[in-house]
Amino acid sequence: MRHDLRSVLVTGASTAIGYALAQRLDADGWRVITGVRTDADAQRLRRLVGAANRCIARVDLRLPSEPY
Repeated sequence: MRHDLRSVLVTGASTAIGYALAQRLDADGWRVITGVRTDADAQRLRRLVGAANRCIARVDLRLPSEPY
């Protein structure tokens, strides 16, 4: 199924459900925008998703009170 010009944002895409969802949506032709916590997670996702559908950003989604 093609989803021309459709994009999806997947937060928590470096593990478990988020990772599987990003992989499936990419395979289905979506432009997948992912949020991950570490550079290593971003690198792993870059190997997963297709170049045409890729937009991977390391995003800090922690509350200011949360430690690193």
